[in-house]
Amino acid sequence: MAKTTYATNFRKLDDYHLNAHIRLHQAFFTCLTERMHPNNRRMLYFRKKADDTMDKLEALRAEKERRKALAKG
Repeated sequence: MAKTTYATNFRKLDDYHLNAHIRLHQAFFTCLTERMHPNNRRMLYFRKKADDTMDKLEALRAEKERRKALAKG
């Protein structure tokens, strides 16, 4: 898992764009998981994309928590 690469890239974003990325990745993850059902022949593709999206979403949320902790002092 390449969280460090994601974290360094997400530190360049301001708060507005960080929140926008979180919303977009969450929407994309929801879309992918809705398409994952056992009869779908592209299940492995959707699972791989969902895993990658979840990794990015976790990195975005961690960056948001880090900024919140820095703001509190």
